[in-house]
Amino acid sequence: EAEAIHVFREVAGAFRRPVLLYSIGKDSSVLLQLARKAFYPAPIPMPVMHIDTTWKFKEMIAFRDRVAVELGLDLRIAQNLEAIAEGVTPYTHGAQEYTRLMKTVALREGLDRYQFDCAIGGARRDEERSRAKERIFSLREAGHRWEPRKQRPEFWRTANTRLSEGQTMRAFPISNWTEVDVWTYIDREGLSLPSIYFAHERE
Repeated sequence: EAEAIHVFREVAGAFRRPVLLYSIGKDSSVLLQLARKAFYPAPIPMPVMHIDTTWKFKEMIAFRDRVAVELGLDLRIAQNLEAIAEGVTPYTHGAQEYTRLMKTVALREGLDRYQFDCAIGGARRDEERSRAKERIFSLREAGHRWEPRKQRPEFWRTANTRLSEGQTMRAFPISNWTEVDVWTYIDREGLSLPSIYFAHERE
């Protein structure tokens, strides 16, 4: 928790227009709680952006809107309107292309539209191989390109947050957490989650 709060405060102090990404899931709920603690008693000092693919469960959208009101969030919604107009779905274009168009492209367009220079996300190193290569402060080149070999070393709690023209940053406060850490924190903090999480028993 202390490391994650430090990352939030570093982002707030180092970047001109940061944004907190919010997917409505368990990791995002943890990030919101960490952001509240990092800046308490002040409100979260950055917008919160949700990438809306139009394929979320209704109870998740209702949960998002309720949380935004309760916490007084500056909620921004990003969508790939061109793909929506073309009728892109996981069934018509396949899961991989759908994810690229409705999530990745929508995210990049949203970041560009609002001119955000740092996006805080909930990626964790234990999730998959590509995320295991991410730094807590992960540099993006122009066009939001990620170059693993050009990532900056991170010495202790010292972060190089400088940006050149066209560059942006991604920050991952819970990068070193495991899924067990996330669920333990949710239980400890008494955090609410969308009801869909509890619709089935997990094998």
